[in-house]
Amino acid sequence: MEPSLYLELVRDNFATFAGRVVQNLNGTINTAVNSGYRHLTMLTKVFSATLKWQSITNSNNVAVAADIIAMDSEIPLKTRGSLGGAQGDVPKVAMKKWLNEKQMSDLGIISRIPGQTNQLISLLFQDTPMVIKGVYERNEYMFLEALSTGFATMTDPENIGLGIRVNYNFNATATVFDEWVANPTTAVPLTDMAAVQATAEAAGYSIIRWMMDRATFNAMIATNQVKQEVAAALGFFGATIPGVTFSQVNNALQDKYGWSIEIVERKVITEKDGVQTVRTPWAAGQVAGISTPIVGSLTWSRCVEMDHPVGGVTYATANDYILASKYRKNEPSISEWTASQAMVIPVVDATGIYLIDTLTATA
Repeated sequence: MEPSLYLELVRDNFATFAGRVVQNLNGTINTAVNSGYRHLTMLTKVFSATLKWQSITNSNNVAVAADIIAMDSEIPLKTRGSLGGAQGDVPKVAMKKWLNEKQMSDLGIISRIPGQTNQLISLLFQDTPMVIKGVYERNEYMFLEALSTGFATMTDPENIGLGIRVNYNFNATATVFDEWVANPTTAVPLTDMAAVQATAEAAGYSIIRWMMDRATFNAMIATNQVKQEVAAALGFFGATIPGVTFSQVNNALQDKYGWSIEIVERKVITEKDGVQTVRTPWAAGQVAGISTPIVGSLTWSRCVEMDHPVGGVTYATANDYILASKYRKNEPSISEWTASQAMVIPVVDATGIYLIDTLTATA
């Protein structure tokens, strides 16, 4: 690796750009649906010095288990005993973007035009937000997948074609009296949720929030039981109950049960071999009941390169755990690279979280 062709600009601006990106991303917590990061508000950032899974525990000292699985396999996941064990290492997240020879030529032209320094800086650092945001997006994907299923999957950088599946050892997922989507007339979401609440209370917890996707929420408010509950709360006793709104449902459930509803509408774009795919991390039809606003930790460790920098590379640290870097390569042609890496994983505390599968009726 060689230093950037614009080393002076990189040295003067890279850390500032990285810090600005983190400030902007941390400020999107409660904004637009697809730009917010729930893992920033629902997890506490925790440092692990050993890089080992054995040292990563949730707030109740329950160790997190991991499996290695085949990625993109048509074979369903088997029981945990049939999968190879991952060595307990904290997984590494990494991302790279580059400016090719033609783009480098364009930068050279701009650099020779007087008064265009700001444009040159803008183009030179255009990939910095993307590689840092990429780590945030992966954290968010794993967190929402874990919170809705009890499992999270990510690519194993040491084994091409394999992935690491983290098992958070959640409580057994509850089924429902009748499927919410398929049978709105006979489904009883409030009865299903109250039954899970009773289970939580027996273990010493009280559910304060139910999280679900939009389709599941729409199915819930289409049921007769929920319509009648909201109508009673509004003092409406007509023969035909009108459609109910999100705020009406929330107000009615808060008054009677102390619950709030949160709709999770989050997409994450992943890329493999140049093909981008829009993915939904929250599992369809799954409802998560949580008993506390903080549900675990964002556990991180120092990247090896933080302590052993590579010659010719300029580094910047973002949000403590993301190591961003800029450098140049000369073969097969000249190119400018921006990269990020992080040793990080969302660790969801299984205690106090209860899942409901609204697509599966009790046998």
